Amino acid sequence: MTFNSDDKQHKLPLGICLVSGGLDSCVAAAIAIRNCRPAFLHVNYGQLTEERELLAFDAIADYYGIKDRLKVDMSYLKSIGGSALTDPTIPVPEECLGESGVPVTYVPFRNTHMLAMAVSWAEVLGAEYIYIGATEVDNSGYPDCRKSYFDAYKLLIKEGTRPETKIEIITPLIDYNKGMVVKEGLALKAPLHLTWSCYQNQDVACGKCDSCLLRLKGFAAAGVPDPIQYADVTVPTNSTNPMNQTNSTNPHEVFSCKLCGHCCHGESTVSLSQAEQKAIASFLDLDPAEFLREFCVKKGNRIEMKIVDGHCIFYGDDGLCMVHEVKPFQCRRWPLHPSILGDQKAWDAIKADCPGFDEDACYEDVCELVRRVNNGY
Repeated sequence: MTFNSDDKQHKLPLGICLVSGGLDSCVAAAIAIRNCRPAFLHVNYGQLTEERELLAFDAIADYYGIKDRLKVDMSYLKSIGGSALTDPTIPVPEECLGESGVPVTYVPFRNTHMLAMAVSWAEVLGAEYIYIGATEVDNSGYPDCRKSYFDAYKLLIKEGTRPETKIEIITPLIDYNKGMVVKEGLALKAPLHLTWSCYQNQDVACGKCDSCLLRLKGFAAAGVPDPIQYADVTVPTNSTNPMNQTNSTNPHEVFSCKLCGHCCHGESTVSLSQAEQKAIASFLDLDPAEFLREFCVKKGNRIEMKIVDGHCIFYGDDGLCMVHEVKPFQCRRWPLHPSILGDQKAWDAIKADCPGFDEDACYEDVCELVRRVNNGY
């Protein structure tokens, strides 16, 4: 059972995908394509590598056969300046990954401009969703990649559009580190070989800017080689890359989802709040009552998703969640459940069932990650 097959594609809602041509936006688009009828939006904000990024955008759009494409000129951000990505007189930092503070590669308020374009186009087309590949975990410290920023923007959309307009910003990778992004892309067969991430080169990636280093880190963590070419750098492997060692330096590295589906199996599932019921029903283009009849079961005062053949009803034949974009909060945060805090036996039990935890992960690192995930950073 799938919801994005050809015979049902026309029933899916329309979604705008912001596609820069980079790794994250490509994977976010691959997720969107499973769940909506996509229209691709590319923004030229005067970046140094726009020519190469545009090639990547067109290649990714061609790969997916996207007919609705919009390329927007926001090169006025280059005139405003203030960023190494738009001002050639400001050097792009090299080998500086992990330094504190907002880096000079931050383009002031850029995502606000890009999302504004996406909202305008979405309102004209009648699109219900805007997908953006932002990640709060591995973003070099950009303030407009935080959950709180996107929450604020959702309020802006509500206040600044027609009363009947319903547009939701979807950030499917917001809690992902780069290794998880790569693994998700591989699982979805996204064309990662067509993407471009380098901040300063357009022929061969430099391998030294933050974007290249994060990308290399992601492929190393996923245990696969990066398909693009780099200039005279040693591409790290998962075992040799110092950025992928645990040792309490990065709590996100103690866990990396394997997309195994273990958490989707069993004889019980999570309960759904009314908001979650409404969101999933809308996502499936179903009347709420029809959604409850077909996909849910009532247990006392709880509404739970049905179990079919020993797994959640939304566990797809491809091993992926069929309602990934709107799946319940309890599913999104698992296995990083608060029960781990103060109870090492709970951690031991969860670790034994979930292969995503690093074998050498210590209890203190896991607790730190649980606190960060459940507190929304």
